[in-house]
Amino acid sequence: MRNLFKYSRFYSGRESEFIEGDVFKIIIPLDDEFVTTQTTQLPTQTSEQDIIALIKQEPELSQKQIAHRLNMNLNTVKYHIRKQKEQGKLERTGTTRKGQWVVK
Repeated sequence: MRNLFKYSRFYSGRESEFIEGDVFKIIIPLDDEFVTTQTTQLPTQTSEQDIIALIKQEPELSQKQIAHRLNMNLNTVKYHIRKQKEQGKLERTGTTRKGQWVVK
């Protein structure tokens, strides 16, 4: 009930209706147009750009350090780095402990 009350405004911009009677009813207004106008655009592109910018400044950072510095989930950082490596835009030279990133 708390989450219903909490998130109803986020998904439709309006409050849910609670109707008591012989049968308890809840009317949840949904508005797809409202939701699409409220979403942010291109969060993954920004994340990739932030990771590349940090790697350019400090190429010796590990994925864990990058995640900590950017306040991101480690798996998210690993995903973006793997994607960049597959595209040939990023490469790791040296060992996993003493290596560094090379941005191409």
